[in-house]
Amino acid sequence: MSGISSQAKKVSESAGEIADISVTVKGISDQSNLLGLNAAIEAARAGESGKGFSVVADEIRKLATYSKENVGQINQITKKIHSLLKGLEESIESINQHTDGQAAAVEQISATMQEISGSAQHLAKMAEKALEEE
Repeated sequence: MSGISSQAKKVSESAGEIADISVTVKGISDQSNLLGLNAAIEAARAGESGKGFSVVADEIRKLATYSKENVGQINQITKKIHSLLKGLEESIESINQHTDGQAAAVEQISATMQEISGSAQHLAKMAEKALEEE
């Protein structure tokens, strides 16, 4: 079980790394949106000669918005992974507790069986002795 728990922790760490990267991508998206906005302003200032550049600026802003939306989806998925892993870790802990309890019960049963076996051998010897005395 500890192998599963270890793997779950590694997955959780990887999900954390993804979350860290998504923060960086969101920052790039925000910066791209700002650059696109500034480019649109400059294109408007340039008048007729800036119309082509205006189209490019709009596309940059669309890409920035799209990137930001995708980062939000990545963050939601990452949170879901963290939640699922937490549930998995709790389940593993519960299984470990039950396994420990079962191991203790098996040890107790084994000890009881040894006692019964010893008692049966003792009774068998007593029965033999009683038969010999007759």
